[in-house]
Amino acid sequence: MDGGAPAPPRTSFFHVTTSRVARAWHVVLRAGALVALLCTLAALAGCPYAGRFLIIDRPLQKADALVVLSGANVDRWLESVGLYREGYATRILLSPGYEDPLGDRLRAQGIRFPRQIDVQHDAMLQLGIPPAAMSIMPHGYDNTADGAAGVRTIAQAHGWRRVIVVTS
Repeated sequence: MDGGAPAPPRTSFFHVTTSRVARAWHVVLRAGALVALLCTLAALAGCPYAGRFLIIDRPLQKADALVVLSGANVDRWLESVGLYREGYATRILLSPGYEDPLGDRLRAQGIRFPRQIDVQHDAMLQLGIPPAAMSIMPHGYDNTADGAAGVRTIAQAHGWRRVIVVTS
């Protein structure tokens, strides 16, 4: 072969030129990438609305107790104070949540190191919630399923049939 003449296209077993196969694969890969991109964009656009079908929008009904889930959000226990004052329940059950083991070690050494739940309890007392209306769950839970099971056990022990879970 001389150096200036183009080489004839190579053929595969089925006599299809490799350049045509390569072009076909490029089209398939580009189409697949486009579909993946469109699916990702659709998923991202729909994420803010994904859980809306889980929300049941009904008027709040009176309950036997208010259950305040743990967390650093002051708005949770403040909301429970408001609901208590409005007469939605006569009891408030506070969930202590996760506590740092180092705080437990400090308390074991006699160092006054208040737990977050104790600070919340004290603030609620200062806001006029009677001590008899509040109780703290015996221990915290690190996930929602265990917390729900714990609330159910306490509710059954007290004969509560309806609770309002205060969360954010």
